[in-house]
Amino acid sequence: MPKMGIFNRLEESEFESRSKFNSAERKRFFASSMGLHELLESPRTTPTNKVCFVIGIVVNSIEKHPMFI
Repeated sequence: MPKMGIFNRLEESEFESRSKFNSAERKRFFASSMGLHELLESPRTTPTNKVCFVIGIVVNSIEKHPMFI
């Protein structure tokens, strides 16, 4: 099956490159609440549980705001 050309080369390289956020945008998009931070830093929380918990939060936020997919 042939590959569909959606982007030109410039658009494709821009799409594949890392996003560049300024300080305010990083704080807005990646900040966690103090309660969440305390929960993730709990000595009872294993690394596997931390990853699963964060993935659950991301999936939940995507379901609430599907326009950001």
